[in-house]
Amino acid sequence: MKHLILISLLLASHPVFAGDAAQEHLRKQYVNSSQTLNKFYSGNYLKYDSDGNFVGNSDTGPWTVYGELLIDELNLKSDKLEIQAHRAILVYDRDRSRLVGRPWRGFVILEIATATGPGQLARLRAALQHIFVNSRDEMLAALPDYWRSYYTKVTSTDPAATTSKPPTPSGTNGRPGNETQPGGNPSGSPTPLSEVPRKLRVSSGVAEGLLTKKVSPTYLPIAKAAHAQGDCIMQATIGKDGNLSKLSIIQPVGAGLDDEAVRAVSQWQYRPYALQGQLVEVDTTITIRFHL
Repeated sequence: MKHLILISLLLASHPVFAGDAAQEHLRKQYVNSSQTLNKFYSGNYLKYDSDGNFVGNSDTGPWTVYGELLIDELNLKSDKLEIQAHRAILVYDRDRSRLVGRPWRGFVILEIATATGPGQLARLRAALQHIFVNSRDEMLAALPDYWRSYYTKVTSTDPAATTSKPPTPSGTNGRPGNETQPGGNPSGSPTPLSEVPRKLRVSSGVAEGLLTKKVSPTYLPIAKAAHAQGDCIMQATIGKDGNLSKLSIIQPVGAGLDDEAVRAVSQWQYRPYALQGQLVEVDTTITIRFHL
């Protein structure tokens, strides 16, 4: 009888031991680590089902404000895994030529539904892999289009590609003097109509002269509080209709300011660019300055 009682007690306590082991394993993997949310939810309480699907209510926001979490603590309970974290705001570091995380005061609770029993750890790990970004490809898929070129460069294995500098103006040997100016080619001689290119590159000054509508971005309060400042430099294409397309960040500021710059600039309008009487698309750079 004593042996039966002992066996019964051991069986009854087994889920607790398994839960403790799962909690310890997850703590070693996640506590004090930096994780990127697969969706940039702005809420402070994020709730997920057992498969890692979001079931709460929250808006999304800029990656540089709401994407990065620093995990402080993790507790596995009978029906949920609770993760305590705080946000890290990404701000451009000029010395390192890339975005770096700054711990922020915004605390976040993640709650993932779970159930004790065999396979609990494997299910939780799968859910967390769904909640957080696990690879470069997943990050590229999570980012808006205008961020992808920059992220590809800074994650390249080529060290030279990690510096975010404005592209060199096109032309012979990349000399600015060879940029195409309004009304003709660099040499000043007429361009035969059969040789008019479909797309040109013009300086930011030339493009500014074509501007007919300008919307100013807002200096976000959270960016001011984080003392984020600098120049957001974007690559853009001015279409034959004078509208902007293919906006791409090539040097960011961080703290949500780049997304705000894209929002404003995407509303700009230009006079269509004509070369020898033919409308052509033009590539240019646009700089938005955020300075306190």
